[in-house]
Amino acid sequence: IKQKYGKKISWGDLMVFAGKCAPESMGFKTLGFAGGRVDVWQPEEDFYWGSEKAWLGNERYQNDRVLMNPLAAVQMGLIYMNPEGPRRRA
Repeated sequence: IKQKYGKKISWGDLMVFAGKCAPESMGFKTLGFAGGRVDVWQPEEDFYWGSEKAWLGNERYQNDRVLMNPLAAVQMGLIYMNPEGPRRRA
């Protein structure tokens, strides 16, 4: 499929599509396939991540761990937790 469609289909979509086809090959009825995610291997430049210049830097906070609006995550690059603990203190 990748050879046939080349850059028109991403590797991510191809893997999701393969995961959709596996249950179908065993008789499971699926709801369809909606591809379209682009393969991105580095942060995009058009997103505003805040004033932080270094990953996990403390200068991104206005006061006690409160971020400026409209930012929501407390760790750039980490979504759910910081394994090093609050302010990198385990």
